[in-house]
Amino acid sequence: METKMKKSLQGGMKNIVPNLELVFKVCYLVHLLMAFNAYFAGERIMNVTLVLALFFGGLMGIMRLIRIKDYITFPNILWLIAFIGSYAITALVNIRYGLFESAQYFVWLLFQFGLLYTFDWKREREEVRKEFHIVAYVLIVILTIYNIIGFIMLMQNHGFWHEAADGQIHRIGMAEWGRLHGLHADPNYGAVTSAVGLLLALYLMMRNKKIWIRLFLAITVLFQYLFIVFSVSRSGLIAAICGTAAFVGLYYLKKAKKYTMIVSIIAVVVVAGVMFGGSKLLINSYNTYMEYRAEEPGDDITKKEPTISREGDMEATGGDISNRRFSIWKSAIEIFISSPVTGVGFRNIIPYAKDQLPGTYILKVNNQYGDFDAMHNVIMDTLASQGIIGIAILAGFIVSTIVFLIKNFNAIREEHWVVNSVLFCCCLTIGISSMFVSQILYVNNPNTYLFWALLGYLIYSMKRDGERINRKAGKTKEVLK
Repeated sequence: METKMKKSLQGGMKNIVPNLELVFKVCYLVHLLMAFNAYFAGERIMNVTLVLALFFGGLMGIMRLIRIKDYITFPNILWLIAFIGSYAITALVNIRYGLFESAQYFVWLLFQFGLLYTFDWKREREEVRKEFHIVAYVLIVILTIYNIIGFIMLMQNHGFWHEAADGQIHRIGMAEWGRLHGLHADPNYGAVTSAVGLLLALYLMMRNKKIWIRLFLAITVLFQYLFIVFSVSRSGLIAAICGTAAFVGLYYLKKAKKYTMIVSIIAVVVVAGVMFGGSKLLINSYNTYMEYRAEEPGDDITKKEPTISREGDMEATGGDISNRRFSIWKSAIEIFISSPVTGVGFRNIIPYAKDQLPGTYILKVNNQYGDFDAMHNVIMDTLASQGIIGIAILAGFIVSTIVFLIKNFNAIREEHWVVNSVLFCCCLTIGISSMFVSQILYVNNPNTYLFWALLGYLIYSMKRDGERINRKAGKTKEVLK
């Protein structure tokens, strides 16, 4: 009797979980997109989206624990469990520097690893495809609204400071130092998110035959690219070029009928050249236009330098091409050397530095700018935060994931080639940009969400194709016997 009840309960869970997963993933994504919107960040409405994300995430977590056997076998999950364990140990070892913020992010880490990345790989592919498409459309629609508003502000050369209810102050629109912030709280993060949105829009254009939807997606591709360009985010532009060029190259690698490798390489070079050259052309054209408008009598543009440029950053840092990153990375190494085994905990970096390394660059007293609580590089973040243990686990996960992708590469079915390519290239885009901004680990932002969610979809898709090949091979062996 108990066995029947247990099976009935698990069967009911299997029907409920897919819908709950979609609701959770949409709520979590919307929360993060609003949290990194300069107008909403720090406002009371964020408490509503936070509660919704935590509520549905908690329900989903409980249901996954009930059916843990369906998830614990997901590829490379043991590496992530080990990373969570290392994170907890580091938090306890460094408890004197603070525990509350470390505990807060511990919950988000569980969400990212356990709810976004991990899949029940036996779920129906069509069901997962629909979920992925809905998440992609939610991202694209919200980003397009953000970036259209930002573009209007750009053309009006309009910008202002906004103080939120919790005291946070953000720049909205154009910044007087020569870059577009739009509605993004951080233009670097916004540029990377837009690069992922651009890729997903390209993919959906290939999938959809309805003209009005393809027209909308073409418009969104344009506005994602325009924000990447006018935000003057070098990390965002580099990541966007690499990710988009790689996607087009992979597409032609499979679709070209002759000389596939040559066609693929040419496509990569052309796309990279057009995106890079287009960025220079657009910025020069905009600057020329704004200078012309500034000279017109009666124009309401009063800025002395209404141009897009990073010259202000270069002047402020004394010509440092890395925009302080080299100095910040040096501090990360200093923290790692002082606590090499477990690290100090990401949320404890500033308190630890003030206590143990008062002369290090990331402290405001030494750089005359502010306290840098992130290392602008996921490797440096991990070294400082979780030491040798954390970086070894991260390296193990990366290597195991690469081995899995290579091992299952030839198993990809032709009809899944494009979706797997875009998922891989989105993760590549975020991965490349994580060498210059803090994301993927420790920072709960849209790009971290997208990395783990899209990597989960990719691993699920490739594992399903790999299992199909293994089943066929098994049947062939049985016949031969």
